Amino acid sequence: MTMTMSLDSSTTIAIAAAIGLVLLPLAIYLLHKTCIWLEDHDYIYYRKSPDFKGGIGNVLLDIDRLTRPQSIHIAQAQEPEREERREKAGDPP
Repeated sequence: MTMTMSLDSSTTIAIAAAIGLVLLPLAIYLLHKTCIWLEDHDYIYYRKSPDFKGGIGNVLLDIDRLTRPQSIHIAQAQEPEREERREKAGDPP
């Protein structure tokens, strides 16, 4: 005599949701660890991004240049300071 178990749709949905609640954080964690490994081996920038510091400031400065042309001299005055900081840090130009 064999017993068959029948699941209704609400039970199936509950089981799928429980599995999803377990697998989703695990998948996110594994993706995070993979990205850290790729960054450690210099394939991607994930958490440490030295080349992108001040990105939003540069965008805002460009918008400021379009709206106020007299602000161009500020960017020109800041450029030598940035080059000096790059040279001290040993970053390529």
